[in-house]
Amino acid sequence: MRRTDLELTIGDYMTDLYSATYVGLLEVHEEDGLYTLKMGLPSYMSPMTMSLETDSDTSFISFIQEELRTRNYTRIDKYSVVREDIKK
Repeated sequence: MRRTDLELTIGDYMTDLYSATYVGLLEVHEEDGLYTLKMGLPSYMSPMTMSLETDSDTSFISFIQEELRTRNYTRIDKYSVVREDIKK
């Protein structure tokens, strides 16, 4: 099931850590002790996933916080794609 409470916690942590608000894809799912975070880095079309099998939300949050702290996600370039339908 989707865990929006954990999504908010991770989003708040990213704001504190990087001094920027992350507005991309960020979803947390939990099924039978398997927690999975899906983030739209480098893009929402090819998202990055991190998973951990644990019995507590706290362990998962600690794992994600350590991953976000040790990886340098501030080096990811920002880009925008605009799709235009060209009719002839």
